[in-house]
Amino acid sequence: MAGPTKNEVDIQVLTGAGNFPANGFQKYNLHQSLQHVLDETKAHLPVQNTGSWVVRLGDRELTPSLTIEQNNIPDNSRIAWGPVERGGGAL
Repeated sequence: MAGPTKNEVDIQVLTGAGNFPANGFQKYNLHQSLQHVLDETKAHLPVQNTGSWVVRLGDRELTPSLTIEQNNIPDNSRIAWGPVERGGGAL
């Protein structure tokens, strides 16, 4: 029987170039940095110039240098990673 804590979460990264993994989720240890997840995504998708991109879970911006646990990413999460959206206010 599983204990009350689980050391792994399933994550899918959504980008404009596709999703990683393409279907379903990839399993990650809670203590891995979010940057590791993004690096793995870059290795599998044709994304470039990601230095200024942001990663979000819903309305919340995540910090790549923190771990998955520190970013409070729950199991079965789909996180969005892409360029910063520029605001288009009226002049």
